[in-house]
Amino acid sequence: MLSRRLGLEHVCPADIASGFSDTAKQNGKEQSRQIRDGQESLQELILERLKDASCEEKGWIIDSWPQNVEQADRMIREGCSPQILIRIEVSDRIVEDRITFRTLHVPTGRVYHYMLDPPPLGEAHHCVQRQGESSTEVLERIKAYRDSIVHISTKLAKECGTSEIEIDGQAPLENYEDISDSLARKIGI
Repeated sequence: MLSRRLGLEHVCPADIASGFSDTAKQNGKEQSRQIRDGQESLQELILERLKDASCEEKGWIIDSWPQNVEQADRMIREGCSPQILIRIEVSDRIVEDRITFRTLHVPTGRVYHYMLDPPPLGEAHHCVQRQGESSTEVLERIKAYRDSIVHISTKLAKECGTSEIEIDGQAPLENYEDISDSLARKIGI
C-alpha cells in the first residue's frame, strides 16, 4: 500500500522466498534451487531485486529487511543503501495478529488475511501459511527486530546518511491511506 501511494517498487523478502515476486516468476526453477540453499542465497536474491532496473528507476520500499547488522553491511557494500529508514511502531501483539492471520492463495500467489480480507468462499483449501509466519516464528522475529533495529539504523545513518522516520502504526489496517499520506508529507512527496 505504501509503495503504491509513494510510486515505489515493493520488495518483499517473504514473497521472494515464496517464489511469488516478479523476479521469482522470471527466474523460476533456478531461484527455487537457490532459496533451498539457504539464507545467504535469499540475501543474494533480495540484493539482486534491489539492483533491478525498476528499483533503480523508481526507488524501492522493502519491509522487514535488513534484519541484522551483517545484512545492513552487505546492503552498503552492494550499493543498495536506503535513503530513508521508515520505522512503523506497532505493538508486538498487533504485529503477531497481522502476520499470523495472513494466508497465501497458492494458485494465484495472492495474500489474504483471514480477519480483514479473507479468501473467497470455497478457496480457503487452496491457501497455506507462508514459511516464517507461524506465531512462534513471528514472536522470534519480533524479538530479533527489537534487539537489532537500533544497531541497524545507527549503522545506516553513520555510513550512508540514511535518515529515519518513525510513524505510529497502531491504526487499523483499513486506515493505511492516512498513514501513507502522513508518510508522504514527512518525506516530501
